[in-house]
Amino acid sequence: MDSGTPDVTVVPEAGGDAADASAPEACVPDCAGRNCGDDGCGGSCGTCTAPLACGDKGTCVPACPCYFGQCASCYCATAAEQYAVQNDCAIPPYQGNEGALLSCSGSTTAPATWTVGQQCTNGCVVAPPKTPDYCAPPPSTGHQLWIAFDAATAPSMQHTQTFFNCVFQHSNFDQLASAFTTGRSFAGVGGIATLATSCATVHTPGCASVGDDAATLQCIENQTKWLMAPDDILLYYPATATKKGSNCTCTTCNYTGGCQDGRNHWHIPVTLPNSTSVSVEAAFGFTGSGANCQTALGLHETYEAAAEADAADCCNGQKSCYKLEPSPPDGWYSATGCSQTWELQYVSPANQVWTPSACTALTFK
Repeated sequence: MDSGTPDVTVVPEAGGDAADASAPEACVPDCAGRNCGDDGCGGSCGTCTAPLACGDKGTCVPACPCYFGQCASCYCATAAEQYAVQNDCAIPPYQGNEGALLSCSGSTTAPATWTVGQQCTNGCVVAPPKTPDYCAPPPSTGHQLWIAFDAATAPSMQHTQTFFNCVFQHSNFDQLASAFTTGRSFAGVGGIATLATSCATVHTPGCASVGDDAATLQCIENQTKWLMAPDDILLYYPATATKKGSNCTCTTCNYTGGCQDGRNHWHIPVTLPNSTSVSVEAAFGFTGSGANCQTALGLHETYEAAAEADAADCCNGQKSCYKLEPSPPDGWYSATGCSQTWELQYVSPANQVWTPSACTALTFK
């Protein structure tokens, strides 16, 4: 029933409470204490003049320094961000590149230039101090190779790491090694490190006990904190090594550097940071700092540590294969893989370890 009161629509006055409730709040730029970067409203608080760049606190600061000189792809972007924030310096490329590796040219004193380096499919791993960060390996695709260097053998470490990743992921290494009854496949390099303190190492083949090599590998593990898995390989390039005991005869007992030889030793126990013990294969390259020697002799010992303890010995003329090896002396050859030329040594296929004519070169794809 109509009450006789007309219908009335109330329209609030301009500026009234009803209008204020529906109006968006205006963004207020905030550049207090800032002279660069975002003002909080999509604008800018200013720009910096090179070589300065805008730091995380909104001030113009120098670029963060490099600690490995000219470094190619060895700074995890997440760690670079933390360093930049903590030290109030600038590393602009980390933004939007989390999980990638950054590169830096410069030094601790010269102006640094930061760029995006390697993109990591599985993210990057922050290594211990004074050790390059690296891309995380693919999950559950094979065992890992871990490589330790002394300071004197480290100049070629990036070259050597790239070589082994290329070998594992782009050659028939796994096919050859896995054909042995003791053979295993490898996903890539789990990590590399330059040791702050060299680890005592026995040089002479056949002279080192499991205890000797366990002490060496434990010394490395204590410094690197690597999370190795059973039957991974730990490859060490020591600067020097000694003969063990008076009953071991050799041509050159004490190793003092240079491109000389190598050895491997299976099933060496190592205790990890979580107090668990794993058995890994040890490989030693007595190669000096030379890139070619580290790849050729390192491949020899790594192949034997992955396949069988003497799976490449015939191919560099040892024992009954003396002077019968391909490409004498010592079975070296060059091959191109991953757009780079490498120095390698021939290896033996399964069931033909002591057949010189069976020695084969790796093929790259």
